[in-house]
Amino acid sequence: MNFETFIAKKILKGKSGNGRLANPVITVATGGIALGVVVMIVSVMVVTGFRKEITNKVTGFGAHIRINNFDSNNSYEEVPISNKALFISRLQKNPEISHVQQYATKAGIIKTSEEIQGVVLKGVSSDYNWNFSQIK
Repeated sequence: MNFETFIAKKILKGKSGNGRLANPVITVATGGIALGVVVMIVSVMVVTGFRKEITNKVTGFGAHIRINNFDSNNSYEEVPISNKALFISRLQKNPEISHVQQYATKAGIIKTSEEIQGVVLKGVSSDYNWNFSQIK
């Protein structure tokens, strides 16, 4: 018998005179620890689920891989790639790639009576893959 088991059995059984007071205290303490562990496990599961959902949404609006023309221009408007580029048809035929999507961005300014804010709009075609989102 190992040392931890010996101590645990001594505390749980106790002597006949001391057992009346110790047993309810030990039962409440054990229940509290068990409840605390259950709450921690549930909270970790919830946080993990939220993280997975947020990751799916972010990669849905962005992408795992983006292919752009190489340009040293620091503008938000990128140089477009032709729809008839040879590598696009090759990517679409690849079974490991689920979807190839073309998009365009346009920088702009939104002005209200009190504020001015810069925005970057993303334009997508009608065949855009909305499966990652509830937006239709």
